[in-house]
Amino acid sequence: MASTVFPAAGAINPTTIDAKGDLIGGTADNAFARLAVGANNTVLTADSTTATGLKWAAAGGANKSYSLLSTTSLTGTSVTVSGLSGYDNFQIIIDQAICGTTSNQFFFRFSGDTGSNYIWGGGFNFNGSTYDQANMGNSQTAGSNQLLFGRTGTAAGGHLSGGIFVTGGNNTTGTKAIIVQSTSQGGGTLGGQMFSNAIWNNTAVISTITFKSAGATFTAGTMRIYGAA
Repeated sequence: MASTVFPAAGAINPTTIDAKGDLIGGTADNAFARLAVGANNTVLTADSTTATGLKWAAAGGANKSYSLLSTTSLTGTSVTVSGLSGYDNFQIIIDQAICGTTSNQFFFRFSGDTGSNYIWGGGFNFNGSTYDQANMGNSQTAGSNQLLFGRTGTAAGGHLSGGIFVTGGNNTTGTKAIIVQSTSQGGGTLGGQMFSNAIWNNTAVISTITFKSAGATFTAGTMRIYGAA
């Protein structure tokens, strides 16, 4: 006659496990619960807000999926998009920004910050009638109240396009790294290309993004913001 063996007092009952890959996690002193197996390619991560203190999460450095958050026409002297909290990374695309004056500069700000928290360094290639290495240069700032994106040229009708990539937008404990690249077209000298690496030295969440001119009114252009959680 076969005998039935029950777990000894205090032992983990094997019926706690329901599927391949399930784990047992402690919930308190002398207490435990089942943690169901996670999705493929996820990793076990500590999380004090869950019952077992553990969870399955995407591996660090995994590719993120971006969603279009906003498509905004450029009007007035600046446009601000809000409701952006909760995203780690942003990709911002400026499509043919045009203002009513020439040699106009364009800037970015995050979460309404007007402090000297924008630090950047990079290079530029100003257009001329012919190539001249003197038109190339570099610049940097140890702390500005806005982030330079680029400028249009000296001829009428010049427009500016480009992108800005922000990492760590929802990181409340560190600075945000930024890559800027822009190109102006159809505008004589003082336009051209700009590229820089930057830091927003602020621990706040990015909740709003503002794109602004140096004072001239936008006559055309679009800003698209993509986010990845």
